[in-house]
Amino acid sequence: MKKNIYFFFLVLLPQCVFAQSVYIPLRISEEIFLDGMLNESSWKEAPLIDRFQQSDPHPGQPATEKTEARILYDDQYIYVGVKCYDSLPSKIISTNLERDPVQEDNDGVGIFFDTYHDRNTGIYFESNALGARYDADVAGNGGFYNVNYNTFWDVETKIDSDGYTLEFRIPLSSLRFQQKETVLMGVKIVRLVKHKNELVYFPSFDPKVQDPFAKVSLCADVIFKNLKSKKPVYLTPYAIANYNESYSLNPDGTAYEKNSEFLTRKRFAESETADKILSNIGADLKYGLTKNLTLDLTANTDFAQVEVDNRIINLTKYEINLPEKRTFFLESQNYLNMYLGYSGLIFNSRAIGREIDSNGVDHVIPIYFGARVTGKVKGLQFGALNMQTKGVDAYQFHAQNFTDIRFRQFFGKQGSFIGGIFTNRMSTDSKILSSRTAGPDFVIKLDEKNIFGGGAVATFDHSVHEKTFDDNVFYNLFYFHQSSEGFHHSSDFDVIQKHFVPEMGFIPENDILYLNTGNGWRFKINGDKKITFWYARENTNYTEKLASGKPETFFQNIETGILFKTGTAIDATPVEFKRDLIFSSWNIHHNIYIPEGYYKMLTADAQYSSAQTKKYFFLVYARYGDFYGGRMVKLNPQVNYIFNRYLKVNFTYQYVRIKFPGAYSQDGRPVYESHLVSGNFSVTLSTHFSIKLLAQYDNLSNSIGNNLRIRYNPKEGTDLFIVYNSGVNTDITRLDPHLPRFSNQAVTIKFSKTFGL
Repeated sequence: MKKNIYFFFLVLLPQCVFAQSVYIPLRISEEIFLDGMLNESSWKEAPLIDRFQQSDPHPGQPATEKTEARILYDDQYIYVGVKCYDSLPSKIISTNLERDPVQEDNDGVGIFFDTYHDRNTGIYFESNALGARYDADVAGNGGFYNVNYNTFWDVETKIDSDGYTLEFRIPLSSLRFQQKETVLMGVKIVRLVKHKNELVYFPSFDPKVQDPFAKVSLCADVIFKNLKSKKPVYLTPYAIANYNESYSLNPDGTAYEKNSEFLTRKRFAESETADKILSNIGADLKYGLTKNLTLDLTANTDFAQVEVDNRIINLTKYEINLPEKRTFFLESQNYLNMYLGYSGLIFNSRAIGREIDSNGVDHVIPIYFGARVTGKVKGLQFGALNMQTKGVDAYQFHAQNFTDIRFRQFFGKQGSFIGGIFTNRMSTDSKILSSRTAGPDFVIKLDEKNIFGGGAVATFDHSVHEKTFDDNVFYNLFYFHQSSEGFHHSSDFDVIQKHFVPEMGFIPENDILYLNTGNGWRFKINGDKKITFWYARENTNYTEKLASGKPETFFQNIETGILFKTGTAIDATPVEFKRDLIFSSWNIHHNIYIPEGYYKMLTADAQYSSAQTKKYFFLVYARYGDFYGGRMVKLNPQVNYIFNRYLKVNFTYQYVRIKFPGAYSQDGRPVYESHLVSGNFSVTLSTHFSIKLLAQYDNLSNSIGNNLRIRYNPKEGTDLFIVYNSGVNTDITRLDPHLPRFSNQAVTIKFSKTFGL
């Protein structure tokens, strides 16, 4: 009873409310020439924004460098001009030229627009002093940040002896808002002074708010009058030319034979010539049904230009869900996804166009066509998706249809909502019945610090269930008390029943009861010139199998760390205890088998992250302790270095060594050892031309994977990609017959152009 009283006392505890500013931009008839100069008379007449507040390194303190911003608009565009003064202009760090770079290592300015004024969703635009563009779609009040979102807008910059100036021009057709005489939006302007590791904001906010950067609820009100905009209609056709080489064993198994193909066939037509043409062209159409609803159509959807997945050495007993990288699915991800519990993804777009065969090999499946409708009307955010894939007879993959419908009804000033989801995956060329998922969720935000919510989602598959509700539900409840200073708390409760199997989603396991709590304190260090914060936190997790009632996992640790003014951080977990059950013998590698049973493990780890004020960054992570009866050592250093605005490199190395008892090994070698090396090289010659190389090697597969991407983007909406992928066997004699040097090679050229209709 006392715990319940304490819980509700925390939830209902009055919080200090910071009044948000109201800004009224200047409506203009004068033409603005985009040059980064801000020399038109309208810029001088517009109301000034100059009261910026730090969030780092000293939350709540005034900015140490002067920033001035103004907003204009007309019937076609919103303009934002920002003058960034700097007392040490020679120390301004601006090295990115690439479209959509990560700008956290550059001086720059970002602008959030809460276009629906729901304090939950928004669009973010960012640029550095060189004019590199970056944009993102934001949902969940900053909890979901889609960096792969792209829309049409421009920016020009100018560097001078006082600092630098940015001039943004954002078409109204690139923004979604409710069309009416007076449009209320939200705006937040963020500036990073890199050489001081200083992040400043307009408007002011409670400095104890945790992670304020992407929180849309912190935007100031901004009032526009009579915004007019055409419904967007964009057609983007594409064409591809490709060449592929692969190797397979000959029929008698004595040697590997090369297989090559020019212009991949998807078997859309019987005629080879017609099929090669149809298989390598396609198009996307974006049409504004209303100002609030957008229709996207896609035909023969292709993702040849997408970066390959990063290699991961999985040392858990669960499958890992890799992130989505395909642009079509990323663009409106926040309208379609539902996250539930500690790791539940109810709609996982990676299920579309990808299948795993009986040998565990991942295959790309052709997508015939798809349609998506997204938007928001009077607080109701809505997303609907339907995609059709082609069957692949060689692997006995059926043609399938995928449907996802997601909605959220927002209410209140903090961005609370009630919502729900429905998904359906069905075979369209067989008698296999469909698999459906449906259920509601909710999030209640009492203020910026206290949030609770939950959901109940069920899966329905008539081949499994004898009745509608047959141990097929995922229940979740959670509560967070978030604060960047002082006490913070999190708790999560999940019940995932044994027949809950989301065919269009992802969960690590079912048939579990899961409890998680975390409590911590973050202390601000006043008066110290080097250290800004110190924190300590404990986390406790408990998992139990529902059917048997057996405890599966008990986990508890203590975390602590120090954050320095420069951004340097030292984090450590001096004590981590885990008791875990292995249900059946686990073949972790080759001839090493971990026996079933309970294991008690005690480990510790530490991480050092270097200062954020330089052109280089490095991180070192180390871990030591027990691992299912063995003893583990793990080392993971990372280095980023910016040579200049044209060249950046990143190296990552992961080393793991586990010595197990001799009884675990069938060949007398009870030592597991893995090496994973990854190198990223980025050459950017201008804001329109870039070259990226990702090279990855691991000793478990004895192979090197290369992904080279050349992009020419002369203007927004026009793209030429040249992509080279290869797999190189580093130990060709390890098998008989010997492996070929290259396991595969592919070259793809893709050109797309967007036309405004």
